[in-house]
Amino acid sequence: MNEWPPQNASETQQENAPEKFPSQEEIKSELERFCSGRAHKELRVESDEKGVLLYEIETTDERGDKVEYIFQRAKSDYQNKAALATMQFSGSIHSTLYSGDMPCGGECVANYLDGVWYPT
Repeated sequence: MNEWPPQNASETQQENAPEKFPSQEEIKSELERFCSGRAHKELRVESDEKGVLLYEIETTDERGDKVEYIFQRAKSDYQNKAALATMQFSGSIHSTLYSGDMPCGGECVANYLDGVWYPT
């Protein structure tokens, strides 16, 4: 299992290296892993010339309550070596938990950097 933040995160990134973002297929695979085999529905996918900006899916937890998983590409300069290590990732997945129709919690569940997913 990969640990977040990676040790020497800024050293793993090459100076002026091209940005590396996960493909839509990589994101879908990681989102489906969080569904643990439960049925899910794709809610929204937004892309630009660099790739996927946002990818949202909806599923249910063991009790039948709704859970959303949302991938979002980093908006900050994740290659900035002066940034905190926890900000040096090119994308992340967050969960939003619901009780009925009301959001009641959530958390960051994974970060992506240089081709590797890091569970949080």
